[in-house]
Amino acid sequence: MENCSIDKTLWSHINGYLSTQFIVTGCDLQIFDKLESDGPLTARQVATELELDLTATESLLNALNGIDVLLKKHKGDDRETEAIFSNSVQASKHLTTAAPLSVKACVLSVKEFNYKLAANMSHLRIR
Repeated sequence: MENCSIDKTLWSHINGYLSTQFIVTGCDLQIFDKLESDGPLTARQVATELELDLTATESLLNALNGIDVLLKKHKGDDRETEAIFSNSVQASKHLTTAAPLSVKACVLSVKEFNYKLAANMSHLRIR
């Protein structure tokens, strides 16, 4: 098999799509609003209060932390303790409903329009 080296630009496009998915989902599920009003919270608290699946919520919160949209700290010094999550400065400024500089409506329009447009691209194939 040939040595596979993928250009950084291609990876940034692929990861950009994933990052967008995480942010859109966080906005859609009210994650940023909940953390802004009641945070910092554990994944269990977020899942319970927003009536979400705990495992999926924990995965989403960790993904949002991985792209620096959420902050994550462990209770105490032990990494085995339950983590608490809070909004980053950028999330508080731009991804919450009440923020004066909120782009949440624009982010949610990505879900409504851009994804549907992109999904229709598969119909370009001539049959």
